[in-house]
Amino acid sequence: MGKFKKPALMGIILSAVAAVGFVLAIVGLAVDAVKAGAMGISLGVQWFDLGGAPVDIPGELLEAFAIILFIFSFAACVLTVLSAFGIVKLPNVVKFAAAALIVVIALLTVILTCVFVNQLNDAMGIATSGAGYKVDAAPFLIAIGSIATAVPLALIKE
Repeated sequence: MGKFKKPALMGIILSAVAAVGFVLAIVGLAVDAVKAGAMGISLGVQWFDLGGAPVDIPGELLEAFAIILFIFSFAACVLTVLSAFGIVKLPNVVKFAAAALIVVIALLTVILTCVFVNQLNDAMGIATSGAGYKVDAAPFLIAIGSIATAVPLALIKE
């Protein structure tokens, strides 16, 4: 059994933030990504039901971004906790590059989901009134959760 160093208070706080971010990413993967509504009735559409829509951005691309963010969030959370206990030592360049990659993919996921919904409304001939498709909470939750796992990874000190 390897030697564990006692984590500093900052390491514990950053590990907790990363864990909360990972939980948000899990919730973001599980809840509805798009909401379809008309005449007071709204139905949620999850990430894995977005395929086959008549738009330029395939729904499968959004699914792939969500899954990639989930995996990267898990990896960032695990690396943050392992770095806090001194089990893993990563160069700062690697940590910052990984955190920057996660932030960029998170922002792309939100932007592409918004563009997807806009194109879906245009393809269906739906005006921006109360009816139509709207972005639901999932893209924002998974993006916030992923960023919340990326920032502690960049800030953790060995």
